[in-house]
Amino acid sequence: IFAGFVLSGLKTSASVSVDLVASDGSLVHVGAFYVLGGEAEMPWAYERIYKMDMTDAARKINLAEGEHFQFQITAKKYDGTPLQVNFPAPVIIKRQAGDDHDILVLPLTKTNQLPAKVVVRKGTRIVFHAQEASVTDKLRELGSYTTSLQCAIPPGDANAYLLDTPYTLEPGDYYFTPDDSSECLEGSRIQISVDHE
Repeated sequence: IFAGFVLSGLKTSASVSVDLVASDGSLVHVGAFYVLGGEAEMPWAYERIYKMDMTDAARKINLAEGEHFQFQITAKKYDGTPLQVNFPAPVIIKRQAGDDHDILVLPLTKTNQLPAKVVVRKGTRIVFHAQEASVTDKLRELGSYTTSLQCAIPPGDANAYLLDTPYTLEPGDYYFTPDDSSECLEGSRIQISVDHE
């Protein structure tokens, strides 16, 4: 099991420490990664996911399938001073023993904290998982970037995706939003692009 990050420039070099927050509030260290940069760097952001193995940390807190949990992300500049970072919320990537595909789990909250776009390999299964009890509805795939920006959700159940159900998407671009135009207008949208390779 992996924590997945969509990274962007920080205008400085930094170390980023990732901890898993146990149900009792204690922290279990997952790992750390480094982002290189400086004041003169051009703005940049990735769409592909950086994967960090969190299997050992999940075992230490006996994390059960579907259990709610949080990450704590702490960053420091190269000189050790604290740095505020605003990476999108991590996603979860699973790979079962013997499988030839990943499972991308997108943790949904009422206030969208997911990356605006992620790119995944062909064959990746997608699962939408409610990270908060208040998230109870299906998601809708709107078919195009323009429709997504306009939050033009069609009536009925066309292109509906249920929670906690794995879906295999054909290569292409997909534009998801909750089945509620007000949430969509507030920014609860994500684009998933599936590679042709």
